[in-house]
Amino acid sequence: MSILIIKNANIITLDPHNTKAKSLLVRNGIIEKIWNKNEPHRTEVPDGPDIEILDLKGAALLPGFIDTHSHLLMYGQMLNYVDCRSPRNKISGDHHMYRCRCGP
Repeated sequence: MSILIIKNANIITLDPHNTKAKSLLVRNGIIEKIWNKNEPHRTEVPDGPDIEILDLKGAALLPGFIDTHSHLLMYGQMLNYVDCRSPRNKISGDHHMYRCRCGP
């Protein structure tokens, strides 16, 4: 079980109430607690050897953003190509890409 405590941060939660936070606790990759103080009291956090403390010294912490957009024109052009990649080479992990034009 791994625990990460991030303290002295400017945490932007992006929740509907625009809540601001200063520290948080992550256990096994899941945010478990959020505090509006620079550092939680030691009674509020678990003890143990697997605890990492990260001091952001006032830096901002934002949620991870995943940009899944595609440009419509580029997407349409890619529909004209066939994926002709060979299977991955078991030794190097590489594969070769050949562009095959469809249509007239």
